[in-house]
Amino acid sequence: MKKVSKINAVLIELIIVVLFFAIASIITIQLFAKSYTVTTASSAKTKLTVVVENQMNEYRSGAIGEGSKILYFDSELKECDRTKAYYTEEISAVNDEALPLIKVNVKVSDANGNGVLAFDTAYERQV
Repeated sequence: MKKVSKINAVLIELIIVVLFFAIASIITIQLFAKSYTVTTASSAKTKLTVVVENQMNEYRSGAIGEGSKILYFDSELKECDRTKAYYTEEISAVNDEALPLIKVNVKVSDANGNGVLAFDTAYERQV
């Protein structure tokens, strides 16, 4: 009887150890997947910020006049047509007559319509 109880104790201990490592590996795999998702989203936001800054520089230089402009980008942030768009950038500039400012609203959303990047800014109007 003592041999059987020792074998049972070892088997139970082995099952507990295997179960512990299985749970730990599941948690680790989920963390790696979440990390990849966060890294991808962060990379896209960084690239979109550069694109938006370029657009703002075009507004400041006068290359683009006031009014609304919508740009479409694919998943690699290359400009494309509306049907292939993954990101949509909407820029609208309003020239305030009372103040020497041009107010610009920028909204970027992904293919699902979720907001990725949004800000309002104003810069001095060139007279």
